[in-house]
Amino acid sequence: MDAAATGARSMGARAVCARVGARDARAIVGNGRRAVTTRRTRGGDDRRAGAVTRARSAERKGLEAIADAATFDAVTGTERMVVVDFMASWCRKCVFLRGKLEKAAATRTDVKMFTVDVNAVSQELVRGCGVTQMPTLQIWRDGEKIWEIVAGEDGDSVIQKLFDEIQRVQDAQAKT
Repeated sequence: MDAAATGARSMGARAVCARVGARDARAIVGNGRRAVTTRRTRGGDDRRAGAVTRARSAERKGLEAIADAATFDAVTGTERMVVVDFMASWCRKCVFLRGKLEKAAATRTDVKMFTVDVNAVSQELVRGCGVTQMPTLQIWRDGEKIWEIVAGEDGDSVIQKLFDEIQRVQDAQAKT
């Protein structure tokens, strides 16, 4: 075991990052149960590496953020069916459901999934979509809302209801 790893056990991740002095130094600290990885960022503060990884993986998995009404209109106005999750960053249910949606977006390539942070967009957009509670999932196609659920229950059952509705719409579309 090298000196940095030995020091990591006794000093903690923040102290090791400061001691190493590297801007992007990583330190692994054994806390008796599992290792914790931190990263020294450009601003000098330590952050858990997992938060950065989760944010990047959400983008890769296809769960994209909508920032304004023009983007929302462009996204929902297509022939392709899209799922829009109206959420807030402070809402615990929204954050929990977002993780489930990220997994769903990775498995369902036939439907594009988006999120709208209700605190980051105009309230006219939120009211125009009929959102009064969060999290709210909506399915849009050709500029029209065709389904909605206020996700106040278990995340797995909400995702299952979403998949069932997507399948129902696809089956109806195939019959025509």
